Amino acid sequence: MLTRRQFKKLFFWSLLFSGVKSCTYSKKTDVRVNSATSQELFILWERGYLSEENQGIMQIVADWQRYTGQKVNLKLVSDDFIEQTLWETLKNPNNGKEPDLVFSITFNKIIAPLLAWQDKLLDLSEVIEPIASSFQADVLPQVLYQNRVQGDRSYYALPIGQSDAYIHYWKDSLAEIGYEDRDIPQEWHKFWQFWQTAQTKLRSRQYPNIYGLGLCMSASGFDTAAAFQLFLDAHNVAIANHQDGLVIVETKNRERFTEAIAEFTNLYRQGYVPPDALDWSGSGNNIAFLNHQVLMTVNMTLSIPRTQKLENNQYNQSARQRYQDIGTLVHYPKKIDGTTLQVPRVLNQILAIKHERTSQNTLDFLRYLLQPHHLQRLIQGFNGRILPTMPQLLKDPMWQDPTDPHSTAALAICNQSRLPEYEKLHPIWSQIHIQQLWAQIIHRRIQANASPKQAADWGIEQIQTMWQNCEKKP
Repeated sequence: MLTRRQFKKLFFWSLLFSGVKSCTYSKKTDVRVNSATSQELFILWERGYLSEENQGIMQIVADWQRYTGQKVNLKLVSDDFIEQTLWETLKNPNNGKEPDLVFSITFNKIIAPLLAWQDKLLDLSEVIEPIASSFQADVLPQVLYQNRVQGDRSYYALPIGQSDAYIHYWKDSLAEIGYEDRDIPQEWHKFWQFWQTAQTKLRSRQYPNIYGLGLCMSASGFDTAAAFQLFLDAHNVAIANHQDGLVIVETKNRERFTEAIAEFTNLYRQGYVPPDALDWSGSGNNIAFLNHQVLMTVNMTLSIPRTQKLENNQYNQSARQRYQDIGTLVHYPKKIDGTTLQVPRVLNQILAIKHERTSQNTLDFLRYLLQPHHLQRLIQGFNGRILPTMPQLLKDPMWQDPTDPHSTAALAICNQSRLPEYEKLHPIWSQIHIQQLWAQIIHRRIQANASPKQAADWGIEQIQTMWQNCEKKP
């Protein structure tokens, strides 16, 4: 069941997108943001789990103030607060409370296409283009968002970090039943059967409560979307894009969508996913995995193993052993047709909000931040949870340590060639993720016992409505 908080959030967004024209907002919230004075640069920054994660941006801001004499109003806040603030920005622009800059690990990626579509973001081309060659080649195409008001496509976000949909698993548990890393299959169906077989074998060895698959199926966080996207890509499901329009309604894609829903939800229905995966919070799969309740899971940062990478002393030996016992998969299974699976990636983006008091300080601060030694300090503060988007920063010892299995795996995944996900640049993807549509479809199949076809048909109806709202002329 959806929690009360999840239901209220989904209900709010469904009202928002069904009752507005051209993806604009009509319902007020009670959000209150302490605004900056016209002389201050107002920054909202997602507060890290550890104090070390906040030190990087705090030091950069302090140095910037000393260097320029300009004041900065830096607020370290939760991702929920950032989400609420960006809602307010969309529905009530130029209210005098908007931040100049906003950073979050995941939510900015979700809402950026919609904000750019509605002309609510600053074009950052003059900041990015002079140093474009410094970025990883496949990064910048993913922030070329379309602005329907200005009629252009441009750099409306600054990608400073990145992470992939990492598949973690317990190597020591596999070893107990005679498996090694090399035994994990690459063929799609055999890959998922492997974890089901492992569950059966482990339960026969006095682990009666372990589940083979820690696939998140809740309406919280980003992990449900990441896991389900693997299945959509494996089935070659196309949803929508600027060039071809709404293609999910085509018979071929509708059938593939139905098959992906059936396969994903059957893993739960057949008992290979924990029952409470339907209600997991954003960290629910992390907790279940670290408690050995599940054998493998999908996570959008390296936070699971990194929590176990502690100082080498007598008190941390168990955690350090867990760090080595956890595996991070380098080679993902192939699609059903044998081609390469497109691994979901999150670009950790800074957004510059467009409003009446925007000053040159906003762009100047971003230029300052992008100096390699400043950006390096900032990324290091995340303690290895995310990777930089500039290859020169990947030379840091954190990523080049051959004895660190997770850094080695993450770097190998990062360096794999991938196709630009142009369809993810359409604002309809903002709506799909904000409304947690994939989770709603999954819950209809599992909790309401809808057939895969019924769940798919309902989901496509929602996507059609989203598309119509976004494509209406302003």
